[in-house]
Amino acid sequence: MEGRFFENDNPYKPGSMIRMLPQCSNCGLDYSYEPGFYIGAMYVSYAIAVALAVGTGLLTYFLFHPGFAVIVSAICGVLLVSSPVNFRLARLIWINIWVKYDPERHLKN
Repeated sequence: MEGRFFENDNPYKPGSMIRMLPQCSNCGLDYSYEPGFYIGAMYVSYAIAVALAVGTGLLTYFLFHPGFAVIVSAICGVLLVSSPVNFRLARLIWINIWVKYDPERHLKN
């Protein structure tokens, strides 16, 4: 990928965490595909969160053998810290699933 997708590269900056650019600066691809398009990214985000939760839970259990409360706390901490990255990654995955890049159509001349 050559162009930027979000206004700010830092996902942890609260004011601009979710702001997307209107189009690709490199090829001109319109990022606002249709109204409500990114609602489907919630399913991708959910899958990422489940994978992180299961991975964190298993890793915590097998490395430290703690109690249930510690495992749940570790999972909640990882999900909380990774949520801005998860949000952005889910949107990127979603647009890559549904929008096929056509260089002849999207290249700026």
